[in-house]
Amino acid sequence: MTDSIIEHVKQDALFCHNKFIRDYLDIALFIGIEKQAFLDAIGLSITDIEDPQALIPRSCLFKGYDILLTHSQDELLGVGQKKLSMGGVDLMVKVATVDKTLEQAIRSIDQLVQFSQSKLNSTIDLEDDIVRWRFSPDVVKSSFYPFITTLCLIVGLRMLSLLIKLDIPLIKASFTFDKQENDSDYRFLFACPIEYNQPYNELCFDRSWLKKSIQVDYYQVKPLLKSPLTLASYIKGSLGLSRQIKDILASYPNANFPKPSAIAEQLGMSLRKMQRKLELEDTSYMQLKDFVRQQKAEYYLTHTSKNMGVIAERCGFSESASFNRTFKRWTGISPSQFREGLNH
Repeated sequence: MTDSIIEHVKQDALFCHNKFIRDYLDIALFIGIEKQAFLDAIGLSITDIEDPQALIPRSCLFKGYDILLTHSQDELLGVGQKKLSMGGVDLMVKVATVDKTLEQAIRSIDQLVQFSQSKLNSTIDLEDDIVRWRFSPDVVKSSFYPFITTLCLIVGLRMLSLLIKLDIPLIKASFTFDKQENDSDYRFLFACPIEYNQPYNELCFDRSWLKKSIQVDYYQVKPLLKSPLTLASYIKGSLGLSRQIKDILASYPNANFPKPSAIAEQLGMSLRKMQRKLELEDTSYMQLKDFVRQQKAEYYLTHTSKNMGVIAERCGFSESASFNRTFKRWTGISPSQFREGLNH
């Protein structure tokens, strides 16, 4: 895959593997939410969960987390050995924004974690020029450990990035458990090399980042902290109108997109107002539809073995020939050439 395509997917990915949703479903059942009720609430079907090559709108990750959070009233979703009270991450950010540098902030966060006795088992190790922030949360069942550990690390990373208003590039992210079937999602979330079966679950980054000044005011970012996972979307990309519409379009199966007037109504505005706002963001409804279809096509070509006919249909094309022409217009190469290039 070319560097430009990798960067494009990394910065604004709309789709993911269904493994995290299956993790959610296991947690939902454990805390007393019925399977079908949970799937209905996030807009997915049993087929979406059972197909090992299914593609899931990434927005479902946020919906699912919020449902589990509301039901459990616990930021560890009711599966930690000890509850992490609602507002725990909010308090960490509030404490950290009082500090002047990221080094002071990360130490304040770690001290608060220790004081809360939340069983996150967080430690900070400064080794030469590398910062190692480690987590090993205590959970009630070992099957929950990979997901809850991943949640701790990604929220921790995004919290630090939020504080300095910059993405912190990781040297690597390491995990004690086996390689996950949704490894591509891990590489998207952490944007760095991922290592499994390691001694620690840790985020590793250059120590020079600790000198960065805290750039945010707590009360400006407080609305984002009601759901800790929101931090991931806040840092990853724009929360403007175009991103909202992309997320809505990504949720439609087989790219059967509604008319722009229906999207405008869903967003609570007139069609003309929506069009003007999109113009200000230098895009259009048609461009956003193409963006979503292209991302869906690239995901299927990269992460599944589905044939071109199936991919074409799921991306909203009635004929493979039309899909081939459009994909070549998007990327300059055919779908087959794109898939072949992934192996070189």
